[in-house]
Amino acid sequence: MSLGEDGGIPQPMVDQALEEEARARGEFPPPPEPEAPVPPLRERLLLKDPR
Repeated sequence: MSLGEDGGIPQPMVDQALEEEARARGEFPPPPEPEAPVPPLRERLLLKDPR
């Protein structure tokens, strides 16, 4: 684990830890569901997918 430039913990790691603690207490909304990947154009045309 590398330290931040000032010798402290890097901010993204701090943010992640705080978010995980809030989730554990039930104070943080669940992460959004990942969207289904859009198929390639060729497949959409062949399957007549309106996306």
